[in-house]
This record gives sequence, structure tokens and C-alpha cells, in this order.
Amino acid sequence: MNKIKSLLIDDEKHSRKLLQKYINDYCDEIDLVDNAKDVDDAYRKIVNHKPQLVFLDIALHEETAFDLLNKFETIDFEIIFITAYDNHAIKAIKLSAVDYLLKPINIEHLVNAVQKACKRIEKKESTNHLEVFFHNLNQKENLNKIALPTLTGYIFIPVADVVRCKAEGSYTQFHITNRKPVLVSKGLKEYEGLLSRSNFIRVHHSHLINLNHVTEYFKGKAAYIKMSDQSSVEVSTRKREYFLSRLESLKA
Repeated sequence: MNKIKSLLIDDEKHSRKLLQKYINDYCDEIDLVDNAKDVDDAYRKIVNHKPQLVFLDIALHEETAFDLLNKFETIDFEIIFITAYDNHAIKAIKLSAVDYLLKPINIEHLVNAVQKACKRIEKKESTNHLEVFFHNLNQKENLNKIALPTLTGYIFIPVADVVRCKAEGSYTQFHITNRKPVLVSKGLKEYEGLLSRSNFIRVHHSHLINLNHVTEYFKGKAAYIKMSDQSSVEVSTRKREYFLSRLESLKA
């Protein structure tokens, strides 16, 4: 297999040196051809080298990775983002199936991210996941699309179409308007964090629901909710007060 031509962009010299060492030591499939420290330098080197993969720090002096990427009409290279902060950008990244590394860099995470990027490059997969990422990043509050991993790639679903998510052991089953359920190999807890700003709440240890799809609420000792897909979802005693307060906030 030919090595993947790659570029490393980070404004911190010691971070560049450390990541370069990790890549050289643990990622045999990568040919790291150059590095850059700011947006202008990075733009010139991407145009010159035409890399297949870019390791890209989100913070670049007074500018950001997104200032750099906005200079390109189309992005025809894979990206692994690097950041020291778990913020709104990271939430958009997670929802969009784009890979990222948190500083300090974990070698196992680096190797996994590189392997996934290399597979996408080898298969000549489209960069739809990057388009979804930029779309989500531009949403100040709610994130609009989510990438659900499947055996053959990803399904990109509008968040508004997700009715509910159900825990299935260490997996999560997504129930979506007008399509069959999708089972993904990530736990419900992760999606609870990602979707919390999009009117999703945990009403039971096994159920995460979209409040916008609640059609009825039935009180009583065994309280439950009717959803727009005609399903019934139990509301646990511990979650009931919070659920009712969120329902009230929707009326405001």
C-alpha cells in the first residue's frame, strides 16, 4: 500500500514535534511531508503539496482551522482535527463522523483515527461528513444533522427526524421518522450528551427522547409518554420531575 501523503498544522512548536514523533513511530502508513504553524503558511503548503490527509489544530494563533478551510472552494483531503478544548466544535465533530484528537495526544486514539482516515482515502469515499460538520458548526444552538455509523459507512440523518433513542446493551437504536430503526455501536450516554441542546432528554435509563415528538403524557404510578411514532416510553420516577419541567418550558 502506498503511504498517505499528509500535512501537520499546529501553531505550537513542541506540539508539532511531539505529534510528528508519534506519527513517525506508530503510523507507518503516513508520509508526513511538511508542517505549518499558521493559516497563511498552511494554505500555501496544502496548495503546494496536495495532501491526502491533514492533521489540523483548531486554534492557530489569532485565527482558527475554519478560517483556513474557508479559503478552499472544495475540500478534497481528509482531516483529523486537534484541540485542547472539548467545546461546541467538538460536539459538531462528534455528530458529523469527523475524527479529532484531544491534547495531550493519546497514541491509541491517534492510531485509530489514522486507520479510519486511511480507509476512507483508500475507498475514495466522499467528504460528505465534512459538509455535515461545517453545517453543524454554523448552528449556534441546535445541531442539525447526525452521522450514524453503519457496516457500509454512515447515514446522515436530520436531528429533527430522530423520534427517540433506546439503549440496547452497549449499543443504541435510533428510531427515526419514516425509516427503519438504525442500530449503532455507541452507548446511549454518548448521544445524551451530544443531543442535549436539541431538545432531547433522558426519561429512563434505557430511553432518550426528542421532546418535539411527544404527543401525550399519561400520569400515574407507571407514567409513560406517547411518541409521534405511536410508541410508548416509560418515564422513571427519578426522571419525572425534570421531564415535566422541560415540557412546561416548551409551552413558554
